[in-house]
Amino acid sequence: MHKHLLIGESGGSKTDWVLLDNKGQTTKFSGESLHPKNWLDFNFKKLNKQFEMAGIAPRESRLVFYGAGCNSFEQQNAFILLVQELSFSNVEVHGDLLAACLATLGEEDGFASILGSGSVLIEYENKKVVRHFGGLGREIGDEGAGFYFGKLVSGAYQKDKLNSTQKSILESVLAKKQPISLKKGDFSEETCLELAFLLSEKTHEFMDFHRENFKLFFRKYVDLPKNTTIHFVGSYAYFHESILKQVCNAYGYHPGKIIARPMEALIAFYKKEILK
Repeated sequence: MHKHLLIGESGGSKTDWVLLDNKGQTTKFSGESLHPKNWLDFNFKKLNKQFEMAGIAPRESRLVFYGAGCNSFEQQNAFILLVQELSFSNVEVHGDLLAACLATLGEEDGFASILGSGSVLIEYENKKVVRHFGGLGREIGDEGAGFYFGKLVSGAYQKDKLNSTQKSILESVLAKKQPISLKKGDFSEETCLELAFLLSEKTHEFMDFHRENFKLFFRKYVDLPKNTTIHFVGSYAYFHESILKQVCNAYGYHPGKIIARPMEALIAFYKKEILK
């Protein structure tokens, strides 16, 4: 019997970890993202040190991992091989699509969406992900996500389409981030990803960009019967909930649960298993 259950939930920017003991007690900590794009250079020694500090003995622990980029059997098997050196006695891998559905729908059929650093709409049936729409990646998709908001704002700046207030705010937050003069074309992928956070206190001033971002998501990925309820997971959705609800209603759908991350729901799900 395993002494501990370790739950990992990884997005594009970080991984949340929760250790559950056989009494249902929890220890929580966060670390670097375990997205497949980071596997080649991932620092497993650092992660092992974090495990030690949290009192985790891999040989006595079962690992259940939910990760962005781990929705195919090929990636899931690759992850199992990747963590072999950590010596867990049992490893179970799922994609972040399933985590979003478990957190919002539980055992019910329906639709959930991830609007975080990336975007995707998920159809969930019989406790399984049966289809998804979007999830195309930053090069050709991610409308409705935090990254795409940054892409819209940076694009408007480059084309001199920001109003004077928006331009002043953007230049101010970027100057604080890195004290160099901002030049056109300086917007890296990392900067686009950070803009939603950097401008989080200026939602009203950039309302038109948030609204357009959500509209693009519904126009491109959502073609469901009217009055369908859609649940949302992701920090971008959570911190712009009122705008998201307005756009969702405008397209004829009902906004359901809107949560930042699925971990708390996953903890509750596995506590039932441990304590039953």
